[in-house]
Amino acid sequence: MDGLKAVIGDIAIVAVLAGFLDIFLPKNNTNYGVKLVFGLYFLAILLNPVITLFTDTDLANQDFIKLSDNRSWEQVELEENAILDKAAASLNHEIEVRLGAIYENVKFTTNVAMNTADIEGVKIEVSGITQGKERVFADKIKEFIAMEYGVKKNKTEVVFK
Repeated sequence: MDGLKAVIGDIAIVAVLAGFLDIFLPKNNTNYGVKLVFGLYFLAILLNPVITLFTDTDLANQDFIKLSDNRSWEQVELEENAILDKAAASLNHEIEVRLGAIYENVKFTTNVAMNTADIEGVKIEVSGITQGKERVFADKIKEFIAMEYGVKKNKTEVVFK
């Protein structure tokens, strides 16, 4: 009896939510897609008790996001971090080479901080620049990094040694 109450409650919630979305969404192609998704979800709600009855498997309690090769999520996260480290190292080398080609007598050491979405920041250590030209030089480097790599100027730090 509790299962029947849960199914009826789920159907009522989906019906009310679908009704509100139907009222508020414009009448175009997106409305069709939303109706399709809610229709499929409604069918899943109706079929779940039948599948549970015949297979003793409750689809609502299944974990459909599983790793295919039995790796743990921690291993996947470590692998993603290793990939980010390799990408940052490659980007460090690329920036150093490109800046070295533009400014031949100057030595650059870069440190790129990345996350999965984008570059968080760039720190560039510069040596071999003449005294008094640091500010102009730093502005040129920040402009270069912003134009070539899309990193905002306030996320680029230039340090002179």
